[in-house]
Amino acid sequence: MLTNNPFYFSTIRNLVIGFGKLLNNIQIQKIKDNGTVEKVIKVPLAYASADKTITMLQSQVVTRNKDLPEIKISLPRMSYEIVGISYDTTRMSQQLVKNVFKSTNPNLFKTQFRPVPYNVEFEVGIFVKYMDEGLQIIEQILPYFRPFYAITMYPIENIDMKIDIPITLTSISKEDTYEGAVEEDRIIQWTMNFTANAWVFPPITNAKVIKRATTNFFDLGNGQKISSTTVEVDPITANVDDNWTVKITENLAESPRL
Repeated sequence: MLTNNPFYFSTIRNLVIGFGKLLNNIQIQKIKDNGTVEKVIKVPLAYASADKTITMLQSQVVTRNKDLPEIKISLPRMSYEIVGISYDTTRMSQQLVKNVFKSTNPNLFKTQFRPVPYNVEFEVGIFVKYMDEGLQIIEQILPYFRPFYAITMYPIENIDMKIDIPITLTSISKEDTYEGAVEEDRIIQWTMNFTANAWVFPPITNAKVIKRATTNFFDLGNGQKISSTTVEVDPITANVDDNWTVKITENLAESPRL
């Protein structure tokens, strides 16, 4: 067993939510022939695969009020999903180093080993009917990635620790998915791939606060104890937020009796 105490910080889930927030307020304009703006449309965003979204656009209909015809789900639309997670060897660090946090118990500290670097791959699908609609969406995304955009997250609830997650735009491609009969709708698909340099956090454990430490000194020639030094908190009952000092006591070992 890796652990006897299950833990879950929702780190990847929160990254998915944070990434979605980058794309959930994109709008496009419908332009008349005379150049005036006919209307502004907010582009819907959903967590789903591109293939699933294409299937939905080609087959699913929306039932309207009674006596009104059914209509297909309209374009434009956007979707995104995680397509891969991989360990990042370029960001690995000394894993035995621990982070230390305060605990509600004054005699304990919370400790946690350093987070582990993983790259999370996102694929974003953009589905439009007209080329200009796709270009409007693309141009509202591209300027923010040079080549990365960083989002700030608080990865662990109730712990005052924040991290920056760089998200890099790695590729863009376009595909015209129009096939079949003339009456079928044309769908132009743009695909954007992103890599988030994320971190996955190990479990948090409790560690006691050390208030007294004793060091013994020995003569390596005969193995006899020479002296001992004790370093302790004064008073020993003090908590981390109390007033306290460090007391050092040295004791010489008694000479062996002949």
